[in-house]
Parts: sequence; structure tokens; C-alpha cells
Amino acid sequence: MNRIAGWILPISITLFGILAWRNSRANPELEALARETACGPRSGCVLERTTPLRIERGPFQHRYDFRTSLGTAVVECRRAQVLVGTWHCGVEREKVGAPAEAPGRYPADVERSVGR
Repeated sequence: MNRIAGWILPISITLFGILAWRNSRANPELEALARETACGPRSGCVLERTTPLRIERGPFQHRYDFRTSLGTAVVECRRAQVLVGTWHCGVEREKVGAPAEAPGRYPADVERSVGR
């Protein structure tokens, strides 16, 4: 019994580390999904730049700041489960004419997902 328990912890830590590393890497498909989500179906919204103003990547979420004709859209993408599953993106915050660091949160009115 102790032999099995002695292997479970190292294997679990290794697996967690591999999944966290994989989620932290650049993902062109996810960036494209975030770009698409930045404006979504809102009329009059157009991306002013196709590249994000700022990118934050971590094991649990990715954030992209896009400059749109309506202001700066902060798009947050997370997996369906903690480290695995489909990526889902939504507009976390949008400030008209303000930089991405401006305070204020608005509910995500657009959510899209990409399978991984």
C-alpha cells in the first residue's frame, strides 16, 4: 500500500506541471478565438489592430487586450475544467476610449469556445 501511495504523489505533481506548462504556452488558435470574441456580434464594433495590445498567459487563463472601434476590450479565456477541456472566451471588461488598465468590469456578453 505504501509503495503505491509513494508513486501517486510524484506522478500527480508531474502531470499537473505538464498540463500547466502546456496551458501557459502561446496558442494561435486561442488568440484567433479571442480576437473574434473581442467584438462578437455587436454592431459597429471593428478591431483596429489584429494583434493584441497586451497578452497575459498563465496555466489557468489567458488575457488579451484588443483595441476596437468601441474602446479597449479585455478578453479572458479559460478552460472548461481547471487545466483541461475546451477553451471558453468572454469579454471581461470594456472601456470606451480608455486604456486596458482602467477600472470597471462588465459582464461577458459574448462567449465562444475552441476544442483542444
